[in-house]
Amino acid sequence: MPPRRYSNPEADSKLADDRKQKRKESNRNSARKSRERKERYLTQLMKEREELGRVNPQIEMRIQMIHSNYLYADKENGKLKREVEKYSEQLTQLRDLLRLIEMSTGLKLDIPELPDPGSTLKSWKLPLLPLPGVNAVKTFQLV
Repeated sequence: MPPRRYSNPEADSKLADDRKQKRKESNRNSARKSRERKERYLTQLMKEREELGRVNPQIEMRIQMIHSNYLYADKENGKLKREVEKYSEQLTQLRDLLRLIEMSTGLKLDIPELPDPGSTLKSWKLPLLPLPGVNAVKTFQLV
């Protein structure tokens, strides 16, 4: 059998009060540290918000420039495609004329075959999709 302890009610009460006081102090310290962590986190978030506020207009301006360049390149690409079609048609007509001359004169002319314009002009155009999180109307409104 374990030895029996005799308890002193005053000592037990004092010990319980000391434990209670230590627990209160520990809880206060934990709460203070938690508030400090939250304050540091909030300060960090505010700094990030300020930085994003500075960077965001620069990104929007860059997107507008890229979009403007894309529209210009797309327009020029359309012009070049129309020129290719026009010159391909002219070459076809000249080739047909040379064949007609060849048939009517009996001369053997070296008439090269024309490449198919569709095979030489591959469309590399990518669709311009709105970026996530970017207000397309505001960002891409060009005057």
